[in-house]
Amino acid sequence: MSETPEWFDESMRNGILIVGIYFRTLKDNVQNDARRWLKDTLIRELRKYVDEINPLEYALTRYISPTQVKGKAGKAKGGEYKYLIKNATPEFYRKLFEILEERKKSRTPEWFGDYYVLVSRRLVKEVILNEK
Repeated sequence: MSETPEWFDESMRNGILIVGIYFRTLKDNVQNDARRWLKDTLIRELRKYVDEINPLEYALTRYISPTQVKGKAGKAKGGEYKYLIKNATPEFYRKLFEILEERKKSRTPEWFGDYYVLVSRRLVKEVILNEK
């Protein structure tokens, strides 16, 4: 294994990974197709690069106007999946971005637009509240 890259922080090994996709189109079953792709296809392609990757939840992202005080949120503009990851390596993140970039550039599936990736540590309230 090569030297740890400068961009990789040890806190990225274990925690919560959030992958969001912005939809290029909203026709047919885009929201469900995205949910299935994030839950099944993406995990299948990444599983060999991480000890554990388990889907936690899926949510739609919606546009909310900063000027509109009342009213409904806009149509769904994307979807995001949260995963619990254990022992993710730099290779895991490289593969993740390779997959996402390839999908974005090829526009396959056709609804796949831009994307974002967030990594977070799980906070345990009992540990934080009982800290002295």
